[in-house]
Amino acid sequence: ERAARLFHALCDLCCFAARGDDLPPRCVEASLSALRDADEKRRLFDFQPFVERWRAPLCDALLGALLDGRHALLGDEAAALLHRLAAPDLAGFFGSFLPQRIASLEGLDDGQKRAVLWARAD
Repeated sequence: ERAARLFHALCDLCCFAARGDDLPPRCVEASLSALRDADEKRRLFDFQPFVERWRAPLCDALLGALLDGRHALLGDEAAALLHRLAAPDLAGFFGSFLPQRIASLEGLDDGQKRAVLWARAD
């Protein structure tokens, strides 16, 4: 139980860092690197408790940060990490997660939202 609490607290911290709200770029970069390393060395993104609880919030945090430019200098790293997270379920990412996220964006009209998603609508 303690290990599970610590695991979830660490994942929560990584989601916070991925959003990058009021954090120096070096902290965001360290968090992205830690997540990448944990996946490369221990297959974190395939670990079922992570998948069930943290994959979607982390994808949302990374996509949100990329869309509003919070990680301008870390965009490549954030995009690569988002791709790693989405890779095990690309059909779900493009078929459900991304359309819902695009639909919730402010500042785009319906035509623009359809244009963004059109390429994957097939």
